[in-house]
Amino acid sequence: MAEKLILDLSLVLPDAADECEDWIARLCLHYNPEQFSVSRVRELAKAAGARIGNRYRHESQRIDGMDWPTASPWI
Repeated sequence: MAEKLILDLSLVLPDAADECEDWIARLCLHYNPEQFSVSRVRELAKAAGARIGNRYRHESQRIDGMDWPTASPWI
């Protein structure tokens, strides 16, 4: 039977979380507890986040006069 672990993305992608704490989502991982412990799943998620962080860069730019929309027109 599968278990699930919900992690804040800030644990997986801490560099991105520093700048975007208002919109950081959660990551839901489903795993087989007979194969992995919760601590091992966390460890694997952090390692995957580190690989992503090393490969991609997160960048923010301020644009004066613009506000964040309250709802996306694409939803």
